[in-house]
Amino acid sequence: MRIFAVIVATVIISLLNSNVALGQEIIEITYSVNLKAFKNRDTKTKNITKLFIYNNSSIFIDENILLKKRVLTKNSSREEKARNLAMIPVPHFKEIVFKEYARESFTVIAEHLGNESIAYSSSLMSSESWDIMYDTDSTIVGLQVFKATCEYIGRKWSAWFAPEIATSDGPYKFGGLPGLIIKLDSADGDYSFQISGLEKFASYNTSILLPSYKPVSKGKFDELQKYLKDNPFAMMESMGGRIIC
Repeated sequence: MRIFAVIVATVIISLLNSNVALGQEIIEITYSVNLKAFKNRDTKTKNITKLFIYNNSSIFIDENILLKKRVLTKNSSREEKARNLAMIPVPHFKEIVFKEYARESFTVIAEHLGNESIAYSSSLMSSESWDIMYDTDSTIVGLQVFKATCEYIGRKWSAWFAPEIATSDGPYKFGGLPGLIIKLDSADGDYSFQISGLEKFASYNTSILLPSYKPVSKGKFDELQKYLKDNPFAMMESMGGRIIC
């Protein structure tokens, strides 16, 4: 574990010492997530998520959604695509979060019936969303971090952010701190995010990450997502699939 932390720290410090400022290249941050997938069970599972940071925006996506998109866009036969898709686990985070810094908003995008997507928008978190404790500095993966707490989306959260990485972003809908969120824990223990990797790219095909979508209200979005949850075969049927009994 210590060796792994040193490797991650070396990559991040290399980024900080680079002549290229953050935002002039596309940064892919990997967060490992330990989460409780079922409320009535104590067992936790591990999930991998990605945060792609651009000059004026970012995209948060579950790695399994990303793998699915890469399979679907690859030039291969239907049979090969079907085999590869069958090997990809169901993503825990079924929504893509697209943050736009200048507009101070984020858009939550989810796949719906007929291979279409729906989305709603809301305001980004700000520094006022957090209680920042600058007297609680510590070190995570070789970076000096400070603790901040908040109540958000029905839970209490603790975050550790690194001012050395000057982007006000983090996993999922989180952000608003004066530095990248390195670690994020829910007080109930259901979620724990921690940075586990970082890469730089000169360019990245955003169309793979962001589908076209139909804007809806938050209420309508929740209603449609509940329909899919209550009707687990509706998605497959809408794309021409058949249920064999």
